[in-house]
Amino acid sequence: MTGWLAAGALAVLIAATGSAYLTGRSHGAAAEAARQLADRQRVERRLQDSADEIATRAAELEADRRRIDQLAQEIENEARKDPAGTRAGIDAAGMQRLERRWGSAP
Repeated sequence: MTGWLAAGALAVLIAATGSAYLTGRSHGAAAEAARQLADRQRVERRLQDSADEIATRAAELEADRRRIDQLAQEIENEARKDPAGTRAGIDAAGMQRLERRWGSAP
């Protein structure tokens, strides 16, 4: 009888251990899935922030390009209005336009 009792106790112990293992594995898998989801969401947020920053900088760059084109057009219009524009040399006004466009030499 003691043998059967020991065998029964061993069976209950094995069943309890197996149940605890499976429960722990299930909870561990769920925790790992949640951790991976949180990591993925964090990476996606960083990617979205980077995309937003790139879009903002691209818009700023385009605005700068438009301003540069506008300034260049204004300078070219001034040059076309210059009465001395057909002469071979550069007069003082022409030199000032060049300096405004390209900056003065150091």
